[in-house]
Amino acid sequence: MNRKPCDKHLAKTPAPGVAMAQKNSFQMIAEMKEFAGFTPAEQRYIRRSLDVDAKGIDATERWCRNGSESDSITAQARLYRTLVPAIRITVPDDIAT
Repeated sequence: MNRKPCDKHLAKTPAPGVAMAQKNSFQMIAEMKEFAGFTPAEQRYIRRSLDVDAKGIDATERWCRNGSESDSITAQARLYRTLVPAIRITVPDDIAT
């Protein structure tokens, strides 16, 4: 079979979508490794914060262990309601998703 030189090159070069998916998966694995290096308390706070961002005050039911933590989650949810939308506006469109 006689292949043209450009055909050989195309076979080794992944499609743009494939290359981006590979890059994203490598980044995700690196972030998972970094997360695994945090203490259990740090991991819990990060998970709680993501949940507060997603569920707001409703995250209290899942994460609250006592009254002061309930107040902390309520304050965090209130802050996130105003702060997160302002931060998201500043994120460039190419990395917002």
